[in-house]
Amino acid sequence: MLWFLKKKENDPDREALERFHTDFGLLQQRRFSAVDADSHSCRVKRGALSLELHKKNVFAWVPADLYQYRDFSLEATVSFDRENGHSAGGFIFRFINNENFYYFLVSNAGAFRCDVLFNGHPLRLIEWTPTPLLIGDRHEVRLIAHGSQLSFYVDQEWIGEIDDDKLLSGRIGVAGQNFNEEDRAEIRFHRLTIESRPVRVEKEYWRWARYVPAEPGARVALGRTFSAMGNYAAAAVELKKALKHDPTNEEALFLFAVCAVNLKLHDQALAALDRLLGQNPGHGQAVVEKANALYLANEFLKARDFIRVNIDRFADAATLWNLLGNCEHALGNWEKAAEAYREAGLREPEMPLYFANRARMLEKCGRPEEALADYLKAARLLFRQEAYDDLSLIMTRLTALAPESDEALGFEAKMLFHENKRTEAKPILEKLIQGGATDSALLYLSGLIAVDEGRREDAAGLFARAAEIEPGYALYWWRLAECERLLGRDYEKELEKARQLAPDDPWVNNLAGLERLDRGDERAALASFAKARAGAPRDIDILINYSDVLHRTGKKEDALALVEEELEINPNAHLYNHKGNLAVREGDYRRAAAEYEKAIKAAPDHPLYMENCAAACLEVDEITRAEELLLKLLDGRPTASVYNLLGNLCVVRTEYLRADYCYTEGLRLEPGNRDLVLNLASLALERSQYDKAKELIEAALLGRPTEGRTEERALTLQKKLRDKFETQYRCDGCGREWWVRRDVESSEGGKIRGEPPPESPAGQCPACGRIWCVGCARAHLKDNRFVCAGCGEFLKLQDHRLRRLVLEYLNRAEPSSFSPQRH
Repeated sequence: MLWFLKKKENDPDREALERFHTDFGLLQQRRFSAVDADSHSCRVKRGALSLELHKKNVFAWVPADLYQYRDFSLEATVSFDRENGHSAGGFIFRFINNENFYYFLVSNAGAFRCDVLFNGHPLRLIEWTPTPLLIGDRHEVRLIAHGSQLSFYVDQEWIGEIDDDKLLSGRIGVAGQNFNEEDRAEIRFHRLTIESRPVRVEKEYWRWARYVPAEPGARVALGRTFSAMGNYAAAAVELKKALKHDPTNEEALFLFAVCAVNLKLHDQALAALDRLLGQNPGHGQAVVEKANALYLANEFLKARDFIRVNIDRFADAATLWNLLGNCEHALGNWEKAAEAYREAGLREPEMPLYFANRARMLEKCGRPEEALADYLKAARLLFRQEAYDDLSLIMTRLTALAPESDEALGFEAKMLFHENKRTEAKPILEKLIQGGATDSALLYLSGLIAVDEGRREDAAGLFARAAEIEPGYALYWWRLAECERLLGRDYEKELEKARQLAPDDPWVNNLAGLERLDRGDERAALASFAKARAGAPRDIDILINYSDVLHRTGKKEDALALVEEELEINPNAHLYNHKGNLAVREGDYRRAAAEYEKAIKAAPDHPLYMENCAAACLEVDEITRAEELLLKLLDGRPTASVYNLLGNLCVVRTEYLRADYCYTEGLRLEPGNRDLVLNLASLALERSQYDKAKELIEAALLGRPTEGRTEERALTLQKKLRDKFETQYRCDGCGREWWVRRDVESSEGGKIRGEPPPESPAGQCPACGRIWCVGCARAHLKDNRFVCAGCGEFLKLQDHRLRRLVLEYLNRAEPSSFSPQRH
């Protein structure tokens, strides 16, 4: 009945036209719910909204609970905790969701920036731009959004602006970023005012963005940032505004000219440069830029004459000589162009462009040999600088001028390798190496191809030859050491050489960690991996090795935290797989299966992740999922380990014939695989196949493998076999043991001739029942026959099992001149 007395419910997503103010006091509206996440937390405390960042290299944001805003003016007081390292704080605005919003940040290092996250892709609007206004820990910050015009102010002074219309409305919130100096940072927001009433916003916009003058230096700083970003139009606008208030500003004049040249506004560029050179005729960069502007404006004669007038004053300016060459070329003076390019190359010998330009001129002048020499110089420089796109352009000329040149062929092979055309690169490399090539890079690339093809022995030889030719290059020694390690050979000398040449190289330190881990020195390995990670903090393989050793040394929480931190930035399938491996080590197969599923989601159909997941699923009786994964793997290229898991699955389902087939197929692919051998032995034991089980167990124990769990399992199966099928005999002298099948058939009597080896049974005493081996019985002979050392009775082989043992030893024994008889 009293509907008119009911309070209207707020729609949190409505577009608000209001003035909202809060000092975050006890009884004031706050509009920010408390947040407590792993990376950050946000709550009101001590009269301010506090955003705490709990990790290094984290960017976090918290949108307000209420309302969207289109055009607005925002004012706030922002401060940084004095214990912070390098950090930044500010606001998100026009926030639609976590994939679409603007953010504006000011840092305690004296800079600001503004970007937009649009459909999950970060787009740079204003890169970090320094300003002297951001000195200190506390500042008044203002942000005005007026249509597509966004402008920013600190302590009542203009610092920047940008025009962008990707997002037109959304919520407002707070944001913070902690960089790599401290583990935590805190940004406080002491008061916040939002004005979104249209008339008021219009008034604020015209007052601050149009009438209050900006310092020319601030506009020059912003223009500098825009120019460096390649946003020349925005830079030109800011620089023009700066020049309106400070027309003699040399940096503004020069930057404006650069922007105008890039915008093809050559007349404006030349006007600005003339003003600058009128003030400062010795401005070398302006001289070069004017010559460039004249050349790009197709004023070749004017450009040439201008350069000739000034080149004596700037004789070391290689760029001027190159521009002179360009002008002479445009005017058809090829010999003069070639000479100018030569002068440029003499002044800047590491610039391949000058040599390529001269080579083209020399070709036109009919001097192909000299042209080839310059093309080769350019090619060497481009390859060293990894400028492969430019190198590909030169390759066409090299091939045309010298199709049989070894060096040209070498560059062709390098280009093919870079383009991942290794099949085409391989025969060229082999031809050059067989011809006695002394370019270490060719040997190295050939070695990498050999590694890809599984020819590690060949690869080691190629890496060794490369290191011999260029012994001061750490990369070759590192690759050689890695190859030797994977071949199971000693590699300490090669690794030490790499460490001497590149002690801070992350991959060298990573290999050093693996070497120390191979030796069982986990503490030293941990130090090496930590150093490797410091040199390559974003490398996944190094991170995995580091966290693995942390986990091995009992620092499980640190290991998992390291992986989780990286996953927040980079949800990499390899990392999820690694988390699964760590869970397996802890015996938590259910957690392992969940992590492997995440890896599969991130990299569908990856065989290793599917195989690991299937193995974990078998451990927790998720048979259906395991079967689904294994059958999918079977449709591809099944490996021995896939067949092994399929065999295990069949054993669980008591499908023993299928299990036998799977294990046998696995051994066909990988003969000697001990896991498969023992699984097949266990299956044979289960099916009472004594001879097969015994043969497989003995094969697994042959040579006593170093894998402790494998040996332990083989010994367990051996005990199970003996308990189920065999009888034990023991030598009363030395304690030697024999095991023989319990149900062995009795053999006929008669004499056994020949000499068994010392480990064979010699016989059993019929009086006292003691058993002796040949080795012990040799010391007790009577009438050239073995007798019992205890009671002196002749030893007999009346027990058919003992007789069977002796016959087995005789079948394996070599003939001997000493042949005592036994009955």
